[in-house]
Amino acid sequence: MQYQSGYTLVEVLVLIVLGLMVIVGLYQILDQHAKVHKAQQEITVMNHQVRAAMETVVRTIRSAGSNKPALERVPRVYIAEENRIRLISDLPQDFHDPADLDGDGFTCDDTDGDTFSITDCDASGTAGDGNNENENADGLLNDEYEDVAFFLDNNQLILRQFSDDPGLETAPSGNFFRPPISITPDPPALSDNVLAQDVLELSFRYFVDSNTELTMSGSPSAVADSDLHNIKLVQIKMIGRTRNRDLSGGRFHTIELTSNVELRN
Repeated sequence: MQYQSGYTLVEVLVLIVLGLMVIVGLYQILDQHAKVHKAQQEITVMNHQVRAAMETVVRTIRSAGSNKPALERVPRVYIAEENRIRLISDLPQDFHDPADLDGDGFTCDDTDGDTFSITDCDASGTAGDGNNENENADGLLNDEYEDVAFFLDNNQLILRQFSDDPGLETAPSGNFFRPPISITPDPPALSDNVLAQDVLELSFRYFVDSNTELTMSGSPSAVADSDLHNIKLVQIKMIGRTRNRDLSGGRFHTIELTSNVELRN
């Protein structure tokens, strides 16, 4: 019989151990890559939602005081606290009345994009021409984004909308006037929007100009009512955090944004 040689038991065990070492090494590389990819996804989500939230806050502050003639006695920054701000605007609105909700016998849809149609529709259903200066707003604070507050609630950045009545044009005369405001939103079920999750800080500073900051006092810390009309610039600081810890480093990633917004109205 011809003698045939083969692998010894020791050689087989060595090959198995080497194979396992290669497999473990590949697994560690793939696992680390997955952790890095997940961390990058979390950072991307954090950056997107915090920047989008900051843009919303900036845009709302910049438009505060819209329709200034109707709001001449009302402070644009209605509440100016260190961690909460409430803003008043009488924004231009389109007039939508496809079902004759106002009961004038005509239906129309004024979609000129920049006016509230006081002139309503004619008998043919044609909307008002939208060129009347008095159509720029309706004198009420009951449209979307006209009376809003921003604040944190359990690390959630909340945009709360209110609906106030009566109209501002009928407000009492005087140098300072606050219209009646509702303590709770209207309607409650639709008023609160979460702009961003995992926000660690939302803070505001208020200025007469770029060099003169208004002092805040009390609890909560706020600008005095008598100084609200003097606010010309608001500085916003927002710090966001990733939802989960970085699996490879065991830490949260954060982003800090600061914006200076001049009130243009």
